[in-house]
Amino acid sequence: MILGGLIKVNNKQLDKCLWMALGAAVMAGSAGTSYATIFTQTIDMAGYNATGTVTFDDWGYTGPGGRTAMDFAPINGFGGLAEGNALDPTGGIGQIQHVITLGPDGLTPDGPSQIESDFGAPAGHVGTFSDASMDSAVNFYKWGYTSDAGSQFNNMRIDYDGDYLVGQNDMNFAFYSFFDYSSLGAVTGLPEGTHLTGLAFQPYALSDATGWCGSVMASHPNALEAMAGQVGFDFAFDVYFQVVNSTTGAVSYTYSSTEVVRDFQMRSYGDITVDVTVGSDTQQFSSRAVVNNTDPTSNNATVTGAPVDEAYHNLVSFHGAGVVPVGTDCLVETAEWQAGERGPGVKRYAELRDNISDCFYGTPGYALQGHAYSGYAFILRADAERIIDYFDESLYGPDPYAVVPVPAAVWLFGSGLIGLVGFGRRTRKMK
Repeated sequence: MILGGLIKVNNKQLDKCLWMALGAAVMAGSAGTSYATIFTQTIDMAGYNATGTVTFDDWGYTGPGGRTAMDFAPINGFGGLAEGNALDPTGGIGQIQHVITLGPDGLTPDGPSQIESDFGAPAGHVGTFSDASMDSAVNFYKWGYTSDAGSQFNNMRIDYDGDYLVGQNDMNFAFYSFFDYSSLGAVTGLPEGTHLTGLAFQPYALSDATGWCGSVMASHPNALEAMAGQVGFDFAFDVYFQVVNSTTGAVSYTYSSTEVVRDFQMRSYGDITVDVTVGSDTQQFSSRAVVNNTDPTSNNATVTGAPVDEAYHNLVSFHGAGVVPVGTDCLVETAEWQAGERGPGVKRYAELRDNISDCFYGTPGYALQGHAYSGYAFILRADAERIIDYFDESLYGPDPYAVVPVPAAVWLFGSGLIGLVGFGRRTRKMK
């Protein structure tokens, strides 16, 4: 499973124009299987100051109601009457969950990447990371950054149709400031271990996230069955130069820029391939999601019918890709930023405005924001645990993984047996 305002209509229309389906359409096979669809986003100079493609292979998987990888809108409005949606009077929220990132587990199915240390990396951290594992990590340009544990996506609401809604302020990303290097091949250049990076990033959402969740197609939200989903939202990341004092080792942050990515798409299934050229540099990297309840080492390229493993119950990975665009955005600054706060956990902007002229009236807190890293491509990956907070038991039945309390009398009986076993062992030793 995956991970403020709803995704804007104009952004979705733009997305439909940028993405086109190649290859076979999703259809039922003679044996009841589905054929994969590859969706291709074309990257051009006008929009990105770069050229190339970002592709997504959906493995032939479709979500509730037959929705595809390009469908993020609710079927008939989110929720039901309790959520203010008169279009679905019998609807409502059937599930609530939250997700917490866990950091790398060393089980990524992705191939290795050649990673360079970014500019400004402190002494001892400059060089090349050969055959680097990108498990729970980010490719950004030629650089790598680890997705640390502790990012939280809370109050993730799913209605009876499988519509997803996650509030902007319920998505809280950890700070990116290091690369945890583990080689999948020969180690040359920099040694394995944790390396500080010259750049640091604070990502955050600029809109609510909407999409769909495949858990409504399972026998129960907490069942040991393969499930997947997707959300789309606008997000930004504040970029800092990370400076390490060579004498004290203290770390300080100097703000560089804020990069805005509209209609970012994050999924817990499928394959992503990035092939984008910016200037004379080619950026080529790829990722494969690990479906909820499946073993990462099995490297499955399917959701429906994927083998599950109880050892990985409610463990999942998610990923998303994009390219930093050209252009200027109008945003509203946070009170913390205006008060002078900077660094980990601080967000420069609270709101993204569609009408750029909103920034032309001299309103305090409004700012025009360009992009310093246009044409830089990225894949964001994270491993996480999914926790079920609520489900409608009248519809789904009891939790199949609920812990059944043991009566006190049974505990006493069991402890008595243990005591007798221990006494017997001591007696044998004495003899």
